[in-house]
Amino acid sequence: MLSILVQSKGQLPGYVKTTIEDIVEVDLRLLPEGFMFHNTDNLRTDEIFLKLEKTSDGDPEKNVVPAYHFKICRTSDGVEVGYCDFRIGHN
Repeated sequence: MLSILVQSKGQLPGYVKTTIEDIVEVDLRLLPEGFMFHNTDNLRTDEIFLKLEKTSDGDPEKNVVPAYHFKICRTSDGVEVGYCDFRIGHN
């Protein structure tokens, strides 16, 4: 959906049966109730591992969902090769 939006310069084509508001609006009913962060030490393969840098709590008032923030590191030497944020819920 995002690539369609980018390609169409912000205007959704007629064949897309939704609105931009449907895409970007957070449905607070879909936020995880009683969410708890879990241990992430086992997120690894032979090539990479995810090193937890921080977590951030959700804030329904600001339409923000909880998130994990990871560094992506090589397993062989621990060198950081990227990063990713994993958001819990729909936003």
